[in-house]
Amino acid sequence: MDWDLFSSKEIELVDIELIVAKVHDVFSRSRAKKSLIIFDNAPKSFVSKALQGNLPRNTDILVTSVSTDWPSVETVNLVSDGECQMTCDERMEILTRWVSNPRLFDFKEAKKIVNRFELSPVVIAQAGRYISHTKTPMIQYLEIFDKKLEEVLAQGAIDDPKGPGEIDLFVSLKIPLEEIIKRSHINKNAAQALTLLQHIVQLPNKNIPRSLIRKVLIIDNLKLNPLLEMLDFLLITDIDHISIHDLFQRIVFEILRQNAYSPEAYSQNVKQTLSRLARVADEYIEFLSGDSQKAVEIYTQGIEDENSMQHPNAERVINLNLLNGDALSTLERYTDAEKFYQNACKACESHSISGGLYDQSRMKQGFVLGELSRFSDALPILEAVITDMETACNNRTEEYAKVQTRRGWTLERLGQYRKAIEIHEQTLLLRKTLFSSNSYSLEIADSQHWLGWALERIGQYGAAKDLLEEAYNRKKSCLGENHLAALHAEHDYAMLLGRLGDYEIAINLLKHVKKQRKKTLGIDHSKYADCIHNLAIVLAKSGDEGKARKLFEKSLEIKKKAFPRGHPSIVASLHGLANVSDLRASISMHRAALAQRIRLQGVEHPYIAYSKYDLACSLSKTNDPQDLDEAERLHKEALKKREDTFRDYPDHPWIADSK
Repeated sequence: MDWDLFSSKEIELVDIELIVAKVHDVFSRSRAKKSLIIFDNAPKSFVSKALQGNLPRNTDILVTSVSTDWPSVETVNLVSDGECQMTCDERMEILTRWVSNPRLFDFKEAKKIVNRFELSPVVIAQAGRYISHTKTPMIQYLEIFDKKLEEVLAQGAIDDPKGPGEIDLFVSLKIPLEEIIKRSHINKNAAQALTLLQHIVQLPNKNIPRSLIRKVLIIDNLKLNPLLEMLDFLLITDIDHISIHDLFQRIVFEILRQNAYSPEAYSQNVKQTLSRLARVADEYIEFLSGDSQKAVEIYTQGIEDENSMQHPNAERVINLNLLNGDALSTLERYTDAEKFYQNACKACESHSISGGLYDQSRMKQGFVLGELSRFSDALPILEAVITDMETACNNRTEEYAKVQTRRGWTLERLGQYRKAIEIHEQTLLLRKTLFSSNSYSLEIADSQHWLGWALERIGQYGAAKDLLEEAYNRKKSCLGENHLAALHAEHDYAMLLGRLGDYEIAINLLKHVKKQRKKTLGIDHSKYADCIHNLAIVLAKSGDEGKARKLFEKSLEIKKKAFPRGHPSIVASLHGLANVSDLRASISMHRAALAQRIRLQGVEHPYIAYSKYDLACSLSKTNDPQDLDEAERLHKEALKKREDTFRDYPDHPWIADSK
């Protein structure tokens, strides 16, 4: 609803309370999660005085403004978005009041929009905005919409739509953007809009800071205000699982590409845009981290630009390489990330840069090598960083604790359990000293987590349970139960409960982790695959091999896409699937898993014993004399390897299993 409509004497006088109630009623009946009402260009007095009374529980209100009587030109977002401009108290105060004063609005037109687009609240807002700015009658807007809808469907512009709501959203966003294109040859603002859209499409999707746009465009902000205003709700509003931001950028990309003189010209424009974004990227690192794919494009261009200069800024090159490595790691492109971390290390060495920046570069390279399961390569790098930190007397810092934690994790993965546990114990003591005043320190929880995990590896389940449970409770209390760090702690605690036979609790916890990782990371992420893999392990132990098999198959499918061929995580899922398959298939898969582990990790790696043990168990069920002989040999080899690996822990349950 554009605020201008409320001051027009030509429009029927209608109580705003009725409009709010009607909109909410329609959305409730259509089973939509919530209704959305947008007051565009509302003056400050509206927020402070006019909203009085209680709103329907499931109605969100957005107030956007570029009016001069506001303290800034930023959008005011009254929905439950933690990044909104208003405080929680201010928002709640406004949302607990009705609109008391009658206002002017064409209720008949509003009702038509609601009835026509009852599944798409953002389309309602877009339609109302389009009508108010073009003075187009509703009947004509619907004709335009239906015509554009036919074109979109005929062109296949949107792949595999999730339902009518997404098509409606796509078309509703396309109409006003195409109007801008049509006017670009006669309207200076429209030409500026094209430049603005060119930059928007290269940026992460949500809550784009206006200050970033201003700095990049270097244009008088007053000239851009109408354009920024038009984009406000497109850039901050989401509905269910349909991303307005993704749709918006797909539409803009296609429009800009079609209006470029040539593909080469468009590519050159993109390159120039990325260069401009990269020049101010240092000030917007947190914002860019919200969309790692876009961040990679910007940082990569920034590195190319800096290296092409006659006298590159060495520290800037290093920082951009580190930022790019971080973004690539978030995308799980670890091989690419390692190259950028390595470039940062080389740049430090060639410019004789030591200390914090060099330590950070090596530390991140060591971390990502661990993600690639290159533990033998990671360990000397991490130990070199530790040595340098100790030499510089930086061994009483949180940075030192982080490197030591990763070093302990790496040693555990290499089977050096005693040394790993010593490091985790020392790190926990250090963090308790550093954060003694904080009873809910996340750093302490992190050390408890990894010490508990290492103790679980050596069979000390009681001590491990206490630590993992406390780490989980700390993280849940500090971060909320659905935060990724809390989910990680919940996941590992659940796995230990599964090992202890508490299947029902373990399964429920893992199902919660599965649900939240799917929601946050998506179904193609390796962490989601890890969760369903481990849920399958517990289900299999509880006797539900049918469900376990389906989850192992899904986990294997995801990991094959996420990791390079032969990655240990892929082998682990193949191993798990073998344990719930029919006998002949099980033997075949166990042989393949064993061969891949030997090729990747070597015959001395502790995990080789797992494959030999489970292959032997399958072979022993065939009653074939040759298979039984091979099973006996493999059992002996697995027992010897486990006794060697856990020589300091002769009572380890896995040794008892092999015996």
